[in-house]
Amino acid sequence: MTVARHNGEPSLRAADVAAYLATSGWALEQMYGPGAEVWRLDQTQTRVLLPRDTSYLDYEARLDDAIHLLGALHQWSPQQLAASVLQTRADVLYVRAEQTDLDGSIPLKQADALIAGSVRLLEAAALATVRPRATYPSRRPSRVVDFVNDDLRMGHTQRGSFIITILTRLGEETEARLEDDVLEVPSPLVASPDASDAALEVAPGDERAVAVAPQVVRIPAFQRRVMTTLSTGLVAAARTADDPALESLTNGVDYGASSNLYDALDKMTRYEGLGALDLSFAWAPAVPQAEDVESVIVFDHEELPRFRTARDRLRERPPVVRDSVTGQVVRLDRGADKEEGTVTVVGVVGEGRTRSVRISLEGEVYRQAVRAHDERSVVTCSGDLERKGPVTYMRNPVFTVLVH
Repeated sequence: MTVARHNGEPSLRAADVAAYLATSGWALEQMYGPGAEVWRLDQTQTRVLLPRDTSYLDYEARLDDAIHLLGALHQWSPQQLAASVLQTRADVLYVRAEQTDLDGSIPLKQADALIAGSVRLLEAAALATVRPRATYPSRRPSRVVDFVNDDLRMGHTQRGSFIITILTRLGEETEARLEDDVLEVPSPLVASPDASDAALEVAPGDERAVAVAPQVVRIPAFQRRVMTTLSTGLVAAARTADDPALESLTNGVDYGASSNLYDALDKMTRYEGLGALDLSFAWAPAVPQAEDVESVIVFDHEELPRFRTARDRLRERPPVVRDSVTGQVVRLDRGADKEEGTVTVVGVVGEGRTRSVRISLEGEVYRQAVRAHDERSVVTCSGDLERKGPVTYMRNPVFTVLVH
């Protein structure tokens, strides 16, 4: 067995194999610097040497050896092994068309509409991940084009009614290293530069409580952020099916429910024999996901005609354009006995620029930010960015915790 290759390049990377091992009963037993790792199968003496440094001359040969051992151990073909390894770092969307026909079949044109609509659905989520807005023009950012063309894959069809499987292989997370001046800590409040955990230093007589987080921020891969936006956008669409008021539709924009998303749902559900549309997610086991992100969203038959109404109402209103930042809370600042505080989020804005953004929050939302800070959770916040000198603020924020 050898590594499956495309255009001369291995389709399986050592990082993919390591993610598979970490989620399949193997334990990392030993590391040889950055060059190699030894993994052991739980409760056995079975071990595999996994190369990690691609600069080694025998990297590909040793990776082939590791893959051969795993294939022989499970009695898998190269294709079965590749599928199992890659799915540990792939989010999966299942689109199920529930039929009223007894044989579960659907017209071929409807199958085509479901597949094409699914692509448009994911494109709408990618657009909202870059920048939330009610309606998107025809021009697409390069990051969205690359996602649709390169990151989406069709999986094997599933048993049970008509189900299509769409996979998106997750890239590596973004790591932002904070410079000393990014946090803009005002005197006499000083962040401990070598603190490994959140540090709190308040000068005598200062009533403000300030907490500063570690110096490295980790942001989920763009593909995971798109799939999360799709989940939140579908949930918002389900809610507006019950409450089609314009204010409700506009609020859904912050969560990814654009007119483009409604249009895709409309095109996927025009077949008269469709009883329900069931969209469910299987999150990559190697990449943590927040428990409160919905994994199953079902639209019943009576809700389906409302997608077109929602789409048209969003298209008719003046453009709603918002900004968003996804990252981690690195600073908390709130006065004594105050309900409102300021949080600083360092994360990705737009197609990938890293920024430090200050956001005013109050009440339970501020307490969510405190927990996110303490647990180093990934958060997202949409709103209106405003630059004042060297500082960027976000007005009218909608704050959400994504990953714990």
